[in-house]
Amino acid sequence: MDSYVSIPRNSNSERSSEHAEGPPEYSDAVDTGALTISQDNIHPLAPRVQPTPGSRPDTEHVSTLEDSTGRRWLSLLVKSRSPSSSMPPLFYEGQPIHGSVEIDLTRPQSIEEVSVSVNGLISCSVSEIVPFYTETKVLWKRPGDRPPMSGRRLGLWLSDNREKLNGQHTWSFQFIIPGEFAVDANVAKRYNLASVELMPPSLGGNGSHPSSIDYQVTVNVKRDAFFQPDSSLYVRFIFTPLSRPGVPSPLRTEAYREGAHLFGPESDPDGWEVFPSFEVKGILFHTRSIDVTATFALATPLNYTRGSAIPCSLTIQCADRQALALFANEAAPIVRMRRKLEFLFPSSVEGGNEGSGYRPDTEERIPLSIAVWKSDVEEFGGGDSENKRELYGELNLPRYLVPSFTFGAFQVKYVVDINPFDVPGFVPVSDDRLFRTEVRISSAFADGPRPKAYLPPGYISDREGQRASRS
Repeated sequence: MDSYVSIPRNSNSERSSEHAEGPPEYSDAVDTGALTISQDNIHPLAPRVQPTPGSRPDTEHVSTLEDSTGRRWLSLLVKSRSPSSSMPPLFYEGQPIHGSVEIDLTRPQSIEEVSVSVNGLISCSVSEIVPFYTETKVLWKRPGDRPPMSGRRLGLWLSDNREKLNGQHTWSFQFIIPGEFAVDANVAKRYNLASVELMPPSLGGNGSHPSSIDYQVTVNVKRDAFFQPDSSLYVRFIFTPLSRPGVPSPLRTEAYREGAHLFGPESDPDGWEVFPSFEVKGILFHTRSIDVTATFALATPLNYTRGSAIPCSLTIQCADRQALALFANEAAPIVRMRRKLEFLFPSSVEGGNEGSGYRPDTEERIPLSIAVWKSDVEEFGGGDSENKRELYGELNLPRYLVPSFTFGAFQVKYVVDINPFDVPGFVPVSDDRLFRTEVRISSAFADGPRPKAYLPPGYISDREGQRASRS
């Protein structure tokens, strides 16, 4: 008998439904487009630490404009549960985005309208930033109709008697970003989007991958006097849609609830995806040929919440008992999780011919997680025999991961790889990757008890990162 874990199969990520209990707890980092796990390379908007909702008052994020004398005359304030005002506001799907706009004028000004909007932006380059979602609320509008442009003369326009805005004014606002939205037809065509899309998460780019998905709250002050340009101010924020994996199997749910150890594939076949076995061949100690058969399994569904752990199972079979012991050593299996990203090239329409390009899948070289293994047969009830060993492992998921998603030509995917075993004295026939499968990452936990990690997280050292980047 073996013991580990189980869950009913459902590899598709589920957007949170009405009966969900609300947003997940803030963890110690957020959605980011970081292309490595280095904290120094995390998306510039991503905080390292997040509080649990209700554990502290809202944090205020303020952006201001000053006049030529250095006096602040326009302020945009956004409140969120971000742990610090030096970090960006953080919002999950369904959470209200609220704040205020303040204008403080020392003399009357010909302001026609003050509005605030929430914008979702596709950025393919510095020069190509296109809004895919906009919701606007007018905070103040000057009474009366504006005369037609043909009837104006500069002197009359500046000296008219219509109302001008003066003094100090404060307006509050609130938005709730929907889970899905209708896409403008031109934007949909340009970026390969459907007419209705799920709202994507924030996704940052870098120098080699400049494409990104950004969100911001923007206040616009529209003037109607000549030679007085409009003014705008914005606060960027991180948005995360809610998605949940399927509910674990009864055996795994009970184990999580009771804090008991998990059942493995033999005891809980419905709770695991057991993949086809693969062979590892090579020469051990320069003296004899070795043929090892390995069977890998992941807990089902193949959809996991960021900040949790992915249960893994590995069965090693070999007729050579010395080789079996070496391959079943807890340090031998090299199982990693990586992220794959797809970005959209900037596109253009020239001379009536539409042209667009796509950046191929970009796979991160440094792994996001490396599995740790446990071979304690008694503790996990392994089904070891003379020619077989079983190991239980876990891939710990960083809490800042961007959930899996597809948004037109933008995609974030995650894969689990098995690389050649790290066995002293063993020279494999091939250094190629032994196995790969795709998994999904969600932003919220499934209904029921939270998943439990049974092993300490794997530590990706600089040396390991360098070795992984070459594999």
